[in-house]
Amino acid sequence: MSEDRPAPALIDLPHEVRHRVHVLAAEVLPDVAKLPAPLRKVAHFAPARRARLGAGAMTAALDADGDFRDRVGVQVAGSLPQPVEDLMDLAPGGSPVIAAAVAWLCRPDGWQDVLEAALADLADHATGRDAVEADRLREQAETAEQAVRDLRARHRDEVAVLKAENATLRRKLGAARAAPRQNVIRPFASDVPRARRAVEVLMSDRHVASAAPRAASSTLTARAALRWAPRRSAPPRNSGPAGSF
Repeated sequence: MSEDRPAPALIDLPHEVRHRVHVLAAEVLPDVAKLPAPLRKVAHFAPARRARLGAGAMTAALDADGDFRDRVGVQVAGSLPQPVEDLMDLAPGGSPVIAAAVAWLCRPDGWQDVLEAALADLADHATGRDAVEADRLREQAETAEQAVRDLRARHRDEVAVLKAENATLRRKLGAARAAPRQNVIRPFASDVPRARRAVEVLMSDRHVASAAPRAASSTLTARAALRWAPRRSAPPRNSGPAGSF
């Protein structure tokens, strides 16, 4: 495969490959000569912070400036714990993410073939992950739908019970409204004769109490009349003939 094929831009690579390129570049950023202005301040940060805060600036600079990318690639190749060719090996057990990042950044002979193979491997893995994720989401959706159906069934049963209770209460209320008033006062019917007798006794006592003064007054009047009656009806005493001494 020809080496003069156009290389893909970093911005177009999968997210995990871009992130690995940022991590590799951030490790060596202070040792790279002629840093672009947006990266000079970032170079003083810790490596993890450089990769996080300088990701956008590094992507722009690496895509726009081939010389800068070459300088970064040289520093990265010298800092790796293994030779570049070993990290680009896609044998079983190798990481296609690391292989793609190292190939794009260091660009040894055959790097484009390795990059394409690594990206194809990542696409296959992504397809498999997408299928697994789709199955998981499908199962979750089916479980949620069944839970909704069960909940609706329980609600229908609860509504039916509440409607039956409401109908029963309405019947009881209608029966209570239609009941004769006697049913309401019947518990007090036995007290009516007793109350009537009490009223009669009370009225009798009031009559006696009011008649007693009149009777006493009549008695006193009669006694007074009897006491004075002899005096008014007795003849005057005769003093006798004169000279009866």
